[in-house]
Amino acid sequence: MKRVELQIDDRRVASVFLNRPHRHHALSSEMIAELSLAADKLAVPGAARVAVIASRGPIFCAGADLNWMKVQFASSREQRRQAALGLARMLSKWNELPLPVIAKVQGNGYGGALGLIAIADKVIASNGASFTFSEVRLGLIPATISPFVVARIGSAGGREVMLDASVFSAARARDLGLVNQVVPAEELGDEVERAVRQYLKCSPQAIARAKAFYRRLVYPIDERVLNLAANELAECWESSEAQAGVQAFLERRTPTSDSS
Repeated sequence: MKRVELQIDDRRVASVFLNRPHRHHALSSEMIAELSLAADKLAVPGAARVAVIASRGPIFCAGADLNWMKVQFASSREQRRQAALGLARMLSKWNELPLPVIAKVQGNGYGGALGLIAIADKVIASNGASFTFSEVRLGLIPATISPFVVARIGSAGGREVMLDASVFSAARARDLGLVNQVVPAEELGDEVERAVRQYLKCSPQAIARAKAFYRRLVYPIDERVLNLAANELAECWESSEAQAGVQAFLERRTPTSDSS
């Protein structure tokens, strides 16, 4: 793997690093595929007991890759639907892993990055991290990540942060339930290690069973829901607002909203 680095230590603790620092770890189709493959490897019985999602450098993940956005802009509706479905299915694989997943968020997480954060069982963030669901500024919606985000923070929290594209702090993310702990940046590694050690004291089979049971207590994120999300995003791309907003994004200028 080039864009995603998977390491498993002798404790069977897996570290999964987003590894595109020159692109702020933005999600490309190749990176999504590698994250999906990493989830497949970790789903093998006995492969790992704990997984930590992290990234190299000061930023956790900048959301969608610019080149990926360009491809979507020029694609057909079905191609866009398939791309959205690929992201949704990758997140679903991580969501269904039978082992605890920790997200180590040392910097900003935008757009699709919040899907990766939402599927984690424990999210530990540095106090300087910030977050935003930026899609609506471009005339799009955070469709593919919404099922996982709403499952984590509920409908009220989702409506609060998904509809205005505002940037919010790690402390606010903690209040919403998106983040579990906020610590000084210099303490982030130690806090993640403490969480890992606590999980290692627990029964792997009990954790796996508990995770599966908890998913049954909320609305199911099944193939029907994933397809609904992908279809919604593919349709949204065809609106005049999305065409204008994405074009502005690609040209690195501020989108203008239609006030009529």
